[in-house]
Amino acid sequence: MTISDSQSKRALLAVGILYGGIVIMTHRHYGINLDETLHVTYGKAIVDWYLSSFTARDIFSFTNVWLYGGLYDLITHLLTAVSPLDTYHTRHLICALTGFAGVIGVHALTSRLGSARAGLIAAVMLLLVPRYYGHAMFNHKDIPFAVGYVWSLVLILRTTHELPVPSFRTAILTGVVIGATVGVRIAGIILAGYYILSLFLVSKSAPWKNEKLRVLLSLLTTGIVALILMVVAWPWAHANPILRPFQALAMLSDFPFSITTLFQGQVFDSADVPLYYAPTWLAIGLPEFLLLGFALSFKHVACNRSVLLVVIAVASPLVFVVITGAPLYNGLRHLLFVVPPMCALAALATDSLLERRDLLSRVLSGVIIVSGLVTAVDAIRLHPNQYVYFNRLIGGGIRSAVSRFDADYFANSHRKGVSWIEENRPGTTVHTTTADLLTGTTLRYRVIPWRADIILTSAHPDGHREIPGERLHTIEAAGVQLLDVIRVDSAWKGDPIYHGNGAEFHYAGLAASHAIQGNVERAQNLYEQAIELRPERAVWHYKLARLLMDADRIEGAIESFRKAIAIQPTYRAHLHMAACYHMSERYEEAITEYRRAIGIRFDSEWAYLNLGGSLSALGRYVEAEGAYQQALSIHPGLRDARHRLGELLTSQGRYEEASTYLEEAASDSGNAAVYHLLSRSYRGLGELDRAESAITKGIQITPRGDETKQELLNVGTAMHEAGKTDRAEPLYRRYLELVPGSEAGWLNLAILTYSQNRYREALDAFAMAAKTNPASVEAFLGLGQSADHLGELDRAETAFRRVIELDPENAIALGRLPGRPSN
Repeated sequence: MTISDSQSKRALLAVGILYGGIVIMTHRHYGINLDETLHVTYGKAIVDWYLSSFTARDIFSFTNVWLYGGLYDLITHLLTAVSPLDTYHTRHLICALTGFAGVIGVHALTSRLGSARAGLIAAVMLLLVPRYYGHAMFNHKDIPFAVGYVWSLVLILRTTHELPVPSFRTAILTGVVIGATVGVRIAGIILAGYYILSLFLVSKSAPWKNEKLRVLLSLLTTGIVALILMVVAWPWAHANPILRPFQALAMLSDFPFSITTLFQGQVFDSADVPLYYAPTWLAIGLPEFLLLGFALSFKHVACNRSVLLVVIAVASPLVFVVITGAPLYNGLRHLLFVVPPMCALAALATDSLLERRDLLSRVLSGVIIVSGLVTAVDAIRLHPNQYVYFNRLIGGGIRSAVSRFDADYFANSHRKGVSWIEENRPGTTVHTTTADLLTGTTLRYRVIPWRADIILTSAHPDGHREIPGERLHTIEAAGVQLLDVIRVDSAWKGDPIYHGNGAEFHYAGLAASHAIQGNVERAQNLYEQAIELRPERAVWHYKLARLLMDADRIEGAIESFRKAIAIQPTYRAHLHMAACYHMSERYEEAITEYRRAIGIRFDSEWAYLNLGGSLSALGRYVEAEGAYQQALSIHPGLRDARHRLGELLTSQGRYEEASTYLEEAASDSGNAAVYHLLSRSYRGLGELDRAESAITKGIQITPRGDETKQELLNVGTAMHEAGKTDRAEPLYRRYLELVPGSEAGWLNLAILTYSQNRYREALDAFAMAAKTNPASVEAFLGLGQSADHLGELDRAETAFRRVIELDPENAIALGRLPGRPSN
């Protein structure tokens, strides 16, 4: 039975209403995935970036999220700000709506490739893919990218169908969608290749003659719009919108963390999975009806160039990850974007089968329909964990696959675990994936597992054996355990209790918790046990090195950094090893490592800043100044760079330049050292009033800083020498309040008061100086002179005799003693 385009769209609307109703009723059943708080943070960080006039750069030091565009996270953040619902429920509704936009996209794509009925079949197929449906409830990276991917294909094909004169509207829409897709994940840049390929395929069959200029204009319009939209919500790309997307592709693998994955019963690092990892996951994680339909679709390729483009859009990412061995995390979630075009191709084949009347076509149609119904039943039984689906034919179903492959890798089941605890153990303390799961409950979060009453742990093989205590409850999906709720044995203090297969991950996890507690020896021992079992994991060498570095065990840290770098030479490993060398005063080696870090991450203001410090320590001031300037060119608002550059220039007597940098560093700064240096610069320029103001501010911030207190005395001395005694005296007295045992302070005050004929105050000040330093000739001499002026001759004589003891040739003292000629 054929259906019209309007009938297909009305049916799609009905499907959408049904989908919407189900989502509204069930969206609260889904948990907060392990990456979700990161996306919340990134969305807010992009807003802060704009509100701070492009100076809020903290996000650039947080994992690797800044190497991705944040368009979806930005939009979601803005919508959650005005939503009456809480952050995560709002986000899940937005994600579900985005997921259905992909259903509409696959309908549009397939309708363009084939019939209206094929479009409806494709839409239903995509909704029946449990992993797509499950991820659509909470995956804020892979689902938006998949949706952008399928809509980009729709608009690329629309462009080619409008050739030789594509409309301006289509050019803009294509740019918007491609730009938005790349603005979610940089891998979307492959869409530009599809765009150019589609134009080439069409041009081979229908030359454009005199319309090449119009086509070029359309292509340029699409490119400009895509570039603008990609960059607008990607702070890191603002510095160079043309080069940085390509640089991001090269840098994405350079981060000192590694995700493990259970695959065919073995635990692999994400960077070391077998070459057949991706095809295997598609084969076991997608329903049989989709795999069968996709296999049957290849007969359409030879007669339709548009279908060929869609096949390429499915096959090229798979070929790329197989050939390059690119790291893939958590099953097929990074490949979700190929599922909608696969549905389009499968729907074309299914529609073709329905048109034919032969026995084989009817059998195959029946198999696809029955498979779809069975898959729907499986998805219902898995609710709300549809994303852990495995097909029955190849994957063996969830019950068979769960012991051999990653299942609840996003910890979706933890929400149900929290709900059970709230209902049965209210007010208790819980260790789970994120504290946000406990929002709105009476439960309290504990970051250290053995400090919690209850621990939620994913029920991977032997997982419950890592926690001593009683299993209170389990969370299941389709009769398969996904989560254990364990009451912790109160005697447990973080000792490893499981030593079977995969125990090294148990050791490393406990080591991280001990490190948080400051239990350095225990954490080190556990990291070493983990490394002994799996020495190739660079991340554990790196974490051990950071542990030792923070504990000031520098040589051990350097050795562990070396081992981490030998396995995976990352920016952070080089940066922190350089810091260790600097702390050990091995500045040349520090410089080498800082430059290696810069070679990996060319835009690191911190690497340049610290490089400048090591160069300065060696007296290589010109190079140090250049490094500080480079740090400022990357991050103009970096106060530390302005501070260090100001310090360097001050030490060279370049006070005018120094004051410029230090004034900017002092703006809203709470660092007394900056004001100390600023005072030195002003003093060097002879601007004593400004020097007094700066050092007064520094004293207010840190009244106990030795250098700051000394500068206060220096400013007072400069005021005194300039004849501004009324300004110098309060500075001396303030200094002496802070440093009552300072000989220099008492002498300066004594000399000032003596010069004003205030002999009693001078006498007291000289006496304090002499008390502070009984060997001070100047103090006793001034004491004697002051006593002489006051007529206290015995005291004066005693003071002068002390001067003679210290300096037998002192003419002034000799002249003032009885029987000696007076000067």
